[in-house]
Amino acid sequence: MSKYVIEGYEVSPQQKRLWLLQQQSPAYGLHASVLIEGLVDRHSLRQALGQLVARHEALRTSFQHRAGMKYPLQVIAEGGEYAWAESELGALSAVEQEVELAGVREGQRAGGLELGQGPVLRAHLVGLGERRAELELSVAAMCGDSETLRILVADLARCYEAALQGQAGPGTPMQYADFANWQNELMESADEEAAAGRQYWSKQATGSAATLPFERGGERQREAFSPAWVRIETTAGGRVSELAEGRGWTPAGWLMACWQVLLWRLSGEPELVVGEAVSGRKYEELRDAVGLYAKWL
Repeated sequence: MSKYVIEGYEVSPQQKRLWLLQQQSPAYGLHASVLIEGLVDRHSLRQALGQLVARHEALRTSFQHRAGMKYPLQVIAEGGEYAWAESELGALSAVEQEVELAGVREGQRAGGLELGQGPVLRAHLVGLGERRAELELSVAAMCGDSETLRILVADLARCYEAALQGQAGPGTPMQYADFANWQNELMESADEEAAAGRQYWSKQATGSAATLPFERGGERQREAFSPAWVRIETTAGGRVSELAEGRGWTPAGWLMACWQVLLWRLSGEPELVVGEAVSGRKYEELRDAVGLYAKWL
């Protein structure tokens, strides 16, 4: 009988949660559109993307899963690749460019990324004229969060500038596998402080999940439900800050209170469990690290 040995690292608690969610829906991914104004040196840009993959292990990670395994192992490759595509729309009108760009963006979102083999980073450069282009970036959700996109774009700019000048890129940041190992140790630790933390959070989910009106009418009513987009004027942000600060609250806390009031009015539930996303980057070493650090509390 042949044996298949996987050498890798245990996935983090955040990745375990996301892995199970992805079994129900493939609609998870990270996407960014970066407008580049000025002449684009495509060779240097591709070199910078290669440096980005070399700097961050999360961008060289695949997820190996076999029968009988609840969660995959994350396997880090020595050398990494990224998917690359180019389009040129410079000859089109502004309206035609926007239509074509929308199609490229939709393709980026719908294309999916191969977690088992990689690559987990896809880049598509769209030329919009001699001195204008847009770079579409997609990263597998198992390899990052929304803050990861900000970090990658800033890192890419530094690597691109270094490539143009023929210099080495920035230094190596903290790697995600080390963080995942630390998180798993905390989850399994018998240490008194770690145990107290686990006990505290296990007691927080004591309310009930809200049942919204469209969920009460059976399958037909749920299928008929159609979310609506609401446009909020930019001046509303200042008004929210003014109202919150006038009562000694942060804008985020004030909006959360409004959200809970709305859910109470719709559901009639006096106590509700509301999940809140936090960045998970409270330590200085994690501020510029790429990976899935965000969590729901």
